Amino acid sequence: MSKNPVRSRFAVIPRIVSYAFLVVLCTVLISAAFPPVFGPKSVRAVVNAPVTALSSPISGRVLYTGQTNAIATIVNDRVDQTTLIHLKIELARAEHDLAFNEAMLPDLKRRLADLEKEFEALRDADIVRTTNDLRHAQIRLELATYDADNQKIVSGRKLHLNAKGVHPGSKSEFQNEIHLQDALVQSAKIELEIVRTNLEYARQGVFVGEGRESLRHLQQEIRVRTAELGSLSTETVHQKNRIAELRYLVNREQQHVDLLERALIAADPTAVVYKTLREPGSQVHAGDEVAEVLRCEEAFVVAIFSERQAQQLMQGSSNVIINNPEWAGSVDGRVMRLVPRTTQRVDRDYAVPFPATERRELYAYVKPNSADLPTLEGGGLCSVGAWVTVASRPDWIDRTREQVHAGLMAFVHNTLMWASFPAMRNTDQQRVEAPVAALDRSSASNSRP
Repeated sequence: MSKNPVRSRFAVIPRIVSYAFLVVLCTVLISAAFPPVFGPKSVRAVVNAPVTALSSPISGRVLYTGQTNAIATIVNDRVDQTTLIHLKIELARAEHDLAFNEAMLPDLKRRLADLEKEFEALRDADIVRTTNDLRHAQIRLELATYDADNQKIVSGRKLHLNAKGVHPGSKSEFQNEIHLQDALVQSAKIELEIVRTNLEYARQGVFVGEGRESLRHLQQEIRVRTAELGSLSTETVHQKNRIAELRYLVNREQQHVDLLERALIAADPTAVVYKTLREPGSQVHAGDEVAEVLRCEEAFVVAIFSERQAQQLMQGSSNVIINNPEWAGSVDGRVMRLVPRTTQRVDRDYAVPFPATERRELYAYVKPNSADLPTLEGGGLCSVGAWVTVASRPDWIDRTREQVHAGLMAFVHNTLMWASFPAMRNTDQQRVEAPVAALDRSSASNSRP
């Protein structure tokens, strides 16, 4: 009886379906019970780096220098310099007044010295003259005293004779003559006292009386000139302080104007210009971004993994490999963090936009090891923007290798320990042979009739 080929063909289909179901079930069980043989891998990964925007501190025209660190120069030709000009004019006026006063000071001092010298000469001459007048007054007093004494004697004799009726005249006439002589002596004393007082005042610098007007005028002139000299010296000191203050203000205002006229936009020596945002010669305002820079040591890779694959990646793990066909070799990396999918933009401060994620996917930030940075830089500008492949190195091979190595080392250690102690080996052999001999003896005894 022959078999129907159509029926045989349809009988194979359930068997194939059963085998496929068993294969899928075995794969799921093995994946759940054992570590995966192949690690997670992502081809949607790009080299990225945080960027820093350089803003213009002033308004003006952009002039690029083409240097590495000094990126551009902002030039402003419309800076208001009214305050600076006003300060410079005031400073020039103050310096002119100071120069004029300083030029007047020597002349005023010389004129004052001449007046003082003339005054001293006239004062000495007046003292000498007053001293002579004093001596003359003393002599006149002595003469008046002698004359008065003689006249008193004569008038007394005449009065005595008149009382006897011998000399003509009246008694009051002779008494008045005596009083007149006393008055003349008193007048001479007063004149002497006046001259002595004028001499004392002259020695003290006070000139009174007639004939001393020139000394008084000269003394007043000296006082006026001395006051002018003191006032001019004080004014000179104030002008110097004012000039120092104005110079400070001019320097500060000049620095302010220089800052507003020209500003240099520079980056750190470790930074690299990523791109320029303004055309040469364009006008910018204060605060406008001119260029963006980045640092190669901050470069990292943004990779997209599914949530299932991300379960095999741990933050801080170093079993990640970054590869690009244009590089000299693969680069080891370390997982910095895992960022879940979100509706907000997380790539605003980075050089390259992050790849778009789909449902149940997330971002993995992978940092290349510092030892591999030269290889990473071989792509040009830290390879920022280059698409790479990120894969996790399977660690079950390493763990199996470690366990096998540990087992072999333990076996070799135990073997060497056992071979190095013969007594222990004999004891172990006796312990093994004793049960065997006892078993043989019991068998022999049981076999006897």
